[in-house]
Amino acid sequence: MNYYAHPPQANGYLYHVLLTIPENSIPDGVFNPGLYVEGSDYIPHVSCEAYADDTGYYWDVEYSSDAGKTYTILYISKPSNMPHTQDCTIITNGSNYLKVYIGGNLVYTNSTMSLGMSTPFVTFVQDDTSSSSSMHNETFANYYATTDENIKVTNNPSNAATVKILDSSGNVLAISSVTSGTATLNIVTYDFPLAATINVYNSSNSVIASSSASIYGGDVYSVSSSPGSSTAPQSPTDLTATAASSSQIALSWTAPSNNGGSSIIGYKIERSTDSGTTWSTVTSGTGSASTTYSDTGLSSSTTYTYRVSAINAVGTSLPSNTASATTQGTGTGSAGSIVLTGIQSTSGTVSSSPYQFTIANVNAGTGSNNLLVVGVAANNDDVGSITFEGAQLTKAISSFNNNDAEFWYLKNPSGTGNVVVTMKGATAATIGVYALSGVDQTSPIATSTANHNSSPSNPTISITTINPNDWF
Repeated sequence: MNYYAHPPQANGYLYHVLLTIPENSIPDGVFNPGLYVEGSDYIPHVSCEAYADDTGYYWDVEYSSDAGKTYTILYISKPSNMPHTQDCTIITNGSNYLKVYIGGNLVYTNSTMSLGMSTPFVTFVQDDTSSSSSMHNETFANYYATTDENIKVTNNPSNAATVKILDSSGNVLAISSVTSGTATLNIVTYDFPLAATINVYNSSNSVIASSSASIYGGDVYSVSSSPGSSTAPQSPTDLTATAASSSQIALSWTAPSNNGGSSIIGYKIERSTDSGTTWSTVTSGTGSASTTYSDTGLSSSTTYTYRVSAINAVGTSLPSNTASATTQGTGTGSAGSIVLTGIQSTSGTVSSSPYQFTIANVNAGTGSNNLLVVGVAANNDDVGSITFEGAQLTKAISSFNNNDAEFWYLKNPSGTGNVVVTMKGATAATIGVYALSGVDQTSPIATSTANHNSSPSNPTISITTINPNDWF
């Protein structure tokens, strides 16, 4: 005898039913209930079944290409070793792909089959029995059909790293990384609709978006970025680090241009002593929206690298750019600790573009807290730029009254190379290059002039310093 029910159809590729077989065995025949997915011509089919005979009861997966006249068993359990009630889930494209779960466990998968099932598929819950001594029954429940075993979460924020699906107790049911703004999560082992929460996290595992959902396989969810939907902030920018002493470095940065819709409540600050390979936390949260911080208790003559992350009520941003500074040596601030390690000079006239003077093979010297200073005195024109082996120097002082007098500097130069002075036009000039060590790196050269001599034949400049170990 054969009885079947024809459930409502859907253009699905995943089919599920909860099936119960009550018998432990059938002494005079076979009792065989199952979920069948057939091609639209009712000929090829795949099935997830239970059956009982005189040896016990079993769970199996079958395929037939001739409407059940013959069939191939793709999976079969051991006798009577699984529960009487099991979820049967069939996923197939009817062509080459078949995957079957029984009781939430994957029992068969193949992607190279020749199934020959035409679409749209036809589904049945059905039983067959050859027993003549009694009637038998089974229970089918929670039938559904859907389009996929995965869901997608799209339109994730730029700082989204992972997406998780959580149940009502906070247990993680599925997790996926975010690629090109999309996360794909496999949920096939759970009954649909799956009542859950979809959480989006940044790289610090802070929640930046969250939404409750009733989920079926194949669903697509878009993370809302509309106003009022707060997320973690963007990264701070323009971080700078400046040595203030032999044990202190001052940090400064610019607040994020987008706070994620929630006020900044502090900053996380990290430092590294191996150029950013490993990081330690200076503070997990400053507790203030201030964009400055002083890191104290440091070792002298040591280079530290920093990065800063912004914090709001939702989470923590990705880190800022990195910035490095070297603490001063223990002699910094003491009279006489500056050492002149080299000096070179040149003079002459440049009359054609690019109006350059070159001082070759300048040795930047050795020691801690090095400084390269270039002084220029020029006739009726001023300096455009100065470089040391391609590195740009910074102008500290200039004084122009018919004739030009300037000082430029480069912190912590190294090696030997050419200093190239580019003037803005044709001029006669005298240039001196000074290599020093032990110079205060906070204010390495004074930034105001005391007076200057405007003699066109010999322009000079004098400066006054404020702090010990400023140059001059």
